[in-house]
Amino acid sequence: MRIILSGIFLCLALFATAATSAPQKNNDEIKQVQEQIQVLGNSVTILKEVTNTRLDAQDRRIGDLGIATNQQANYMGAISNLSSMVGMGVTVIIAIIAFIAGLAVYFSAKTRAVAEAREAVQQWFKENSDEHDVQMNLLQEQANALQSQISVLQQKAIDAHREIDLRQTGVSIHADKTHQMIYEITQSLFANQNNIDQTSQSPADPATVNAVRETSQALESKPETEFTANDHLARGLNEYLAKRFDSALLSFEKALEHASTESLSPEKHINLMYAIAIALVNLDRHERAINICDEIYTRYSNDANPLVREQVAAALLNKGYWLGLLSRNEEAIAVYDEIEQHYGQDDLPGLREEVAKALNNKGVRLMHLGRREDEIAAYDEVNRRYGKDDNSVLRKQVAKALVNKITTLSQLGRTEEAITVYNEFKHRYYMDDNPEVREEVARALVVKGIIYAQLGHRDDELATYDEIDKLCGESDIPVLREHVALALFNKGTRIGQFGHRMEEIANYDEIDRRYGKDNNVVLRELVASALNQKGDALLLIDRVEEAIAVYEEIDRRYGQDDNPLLRTRVAESLINKGTTLGNLGRFEEAVAVYEEIKRRYGQDDNPLLRTMVAESLINKSRALSNLGRFEEAVAVYEEIKRRYGQDDNPLLRTMVAESLINKGTTLGNLGRFEEAVAVYEEIEQRYGQDHNPVLRQVVAKALTNKEITLSHIPSGGAS
Repeated sequence: MRIILSGIFLCLALFATAATSAPQKNNDEIKQVQEQIQVLGNSVTILKEVTNTRLDAQDRRIGDLGIATNQQANYMGAISNLSSMVGMGVTVIIAIIAFIAGLAVYFSAKTRAVAEAREAVQQWFKENSDEHDVQMNLLQEQANALQSQISVLQQKAIDAHREIDLRQTGVSIHADKTHQMIYEITQSLFANQNNIDQTSQSPADPATVNAVRETSQALESKPETEFTANDHLARGLNEYLAKRFDSALLSFEKALEHASTESLSPEKHINLMYAIAIALVNLDRHERAINICDEIYTRYSNDANPLVREQVAAALLNKGYWLGLLSRNEEAIAVYDEIEQHYGQDDLPGLREEVAKALNNKGVRLMHLGRREDEIAAYDEVNRRYGKDDNSVLRKQVAKALVNKITTLSQLGRTEEAITVYNEFKHRYYMDDNPEVREEVARALVVKGIIYAQLGHRDDELATYDEIDKLCGESDIPVLREHVALALFNKGTRIGQFGHRMEEIANYDEIDRRYGKDNNVVLRELVASALNQKGDALLLIDRVEEAIAVYEEIDRRYGQDDNPLLRTRVAESLINKGTTLGNLGRFEEAVAVYEEIKRRYGQDDNPLLRTMVAESLINKSRALSNLGRFEEAVAVYEEIKRRYGQDDNPLLRTMVAESLINKGTTLGNLGRFEEAVAVYEEIEQRYGQDHNPVLRQVVAKALTNKEITLSHIPSGGAS
């Protein structure tokens, strides 16, 4: 019996083991399906949810199988109870049979459940295989696209690194180029500061201005504490080109200060010193600029570097030029002689150019001293030394020397010699394509026209002006345009002298048409002069209102301009307008014009403007007298004396003397004879010993008026 029971228990143990391992195996299979679906479900969430729903249903089926197994166990319990009633043997047999039957039922149910699960999954895959394939293809395409993008990004990263390296190299190269550009711009801007015959300084070309501006703007994001000498120089150049000379000077000085710690080359160090000197000159601080030139010479005159030698020579040339501007002609000549002594035998082209310039400038200074023969000798020396040199700069200097000589000879009345030199000049340079040489050709033609005027060769003179127009009239070169405008102006003036007013006016209109909108300061001054001449010509043919309109047009165009020459042209037009109004008897309007002249220019130190203000005050006092406002007129005469009575200018002295005569006359008309006599006596005291013919006539008139006035004073009055 024990053996039988042991066998039953062993079977039960095996059954339990089978019941435990079967669900485990079933779960493993289900997990495999879940893992497959999980792989697909990573990108498609809906697919995963459907799969999980299906698997849950199968789990419920397996749960039902467990319930059936439990029922079989209950049957076994019932059989066991029965066995206790019919005997142990029958019980064992029945139990074995029941066990075998239950086991068969379990395996059948298990097999059926697994089969149904597989069938359900296969059915699901069958039903959704197309969608699955589409999803898989889409995912594969997306994966491929991502992989391509990753490859592209990797290549871009490689390219970016390469570009960064190139940019770093490029930035370094660009910085070096920028530094060199600023250095070259500085040299080019300041190269012509020593041209003593310059009528105007040519403005920097737009490309240069833009390059400097862009460089300066790029520095705005950089702290000034990190600036280099070149950074300060770039900022200073931008300020200089904007004519903000104070701030330009400050930046140049900072650049020079930084240069001492950056080990700049001597030529760049000299360049910074030049920049400071030029800024100082534009601020009318010539003495300090001259001192800087001396410092350059002291530091670097023994340097053997050819470029440095040229810069030192240029510094001396600048010094001589600025001394000339201060009318220190003897000192300027001494500097030019020093240049010739130090560099006259040097073969370096740059130094030969500086010597030629020094000789030309020396000639001009000798002219100011009245040493005309020495002046001519200086020009001849330029021609002797460099007349056969093909260097373009030297050809320009030789051409300039010859034109200067022609001008001087014509001024001395040696017209035949002047014509001979002109013919030599024409033979050498008339067909030269060098723009700077052509400038001298145009200048020579202008002088030739003046020579024909001196000789009275009217037709030759006018033909010469037409020749200049034909030769250079279409040129865009500023200096050539200036010479053409001057030729047309001279032509109009000459035509006017022959009384051809309509032709004269047409000529001035042509100047206005061609150059009226040009910003070149020389051309603006010539246009203003032409308009003034046009107004005067209109007056001469009694077109008075048109003349007044022209004078007003000059004021409208140029009245706000700060250029000294244009200020004098505007003042001239206002005086012409006031005089014209006075001649029309419109004295109140005339007085208003003269007061405007005083308001605008009364504090100006320009000698020419001072004489114009004095003239306008004299005219004002006359207009006041015509209005019967004699006391106001006397007050104006006193103002003239107060303003200009101590001035040594010969023209102002004659104006003061004239105003005193007018004052005496006005006082006499008011019956204030004693005061009038006192004024005449003052005139004699002031100007009685003066040899100026005009002043001597004023004194004579004062003495006559004194005698007449004394006759109106009762005896016992003034002595």
